[in-house]
Amino acid sequence: MPVKTKQDAKDFRVDLDKALEDIAKKWGLKDLQTGSIQYNADFKGGVKVKVEGFGEGRSDAKFAKAESEWKIYVPYRASGICSHWLGETFKTDRGQVLTIRGWCNRKRKDKIVLTDGSGREYKAPVGYIMQYKSQLS
Repeated sequence: MPVKTKQDAKDFRVDLDKALEDIAKKWGLKDLQTGSIQYNADFKGGVKVKVEGFGEGRSDAKFAKAESEWKIYVPYRASGICSHWLGETFKTDRGQVLTIRGWCNRKRKDKIVLTDGSGREYKAPVGYIMQYKSQLS
């Protein structure tokens, strides 16, 4: 049944919202909502869909990659850095506690991936870590 009237478009939206609820349950998403529905005289159109919960856990995957790169590159390329420092915490001169999360090989200078207590991510050069070498076991 083609959409010809404004009421047909509203009915279409209701059916689409029901279908999106099923999709959200199937994929474990928090919310799927239809945005504006646009169509022209040729009955061609588009629908915007807002998704919540898509890509959650991505930061964990990013840190997993940083950890795996640490295990690959640090023993061979980083002079002075010990491979067992992964996961170690240290306190900076400003009193901030940082944790070594991994190695980012794509960066030219700031190759060390660090996080603070709130989960905020930082990148630092190798020399920065070497300043706090005495705190790392």
